[in-house]
Amino acid sequence: MALNVYGMKSNVQLVTRGGFVKKGKRFVYEPTSIYVGSCPIERLPQIGGVLIGKIWEAMSQQEEIKAAWDALENVTVEGRSLRLVAQ
Repeated sequence: MALNVYGMKSNVQLVTRGGFVKKGKRFVYEPTSIYVGSCPIERLPQIGGVLIGKIWEAMSQQEEIKAAWDALENVTVEGRSLRLVAQ
């Protein structure tokens, strides 16, 4: 992942664990642990949510993705697979 913070750019490894929950009409990813490089972000209050928000914001610019994601009836992680069930 290319990270740009206050004009400083760097490539870092981003690793998360968590699951999907429905909030309102949309499924959202709720991480239980987030690592940027070797730094456990969940130990730093508020930063994990902001980071996931920035990633989602960057991905959500395409209207097709928004429409498809909003049409999902269920989202689960099964082993190493992401299972998306549309209405």
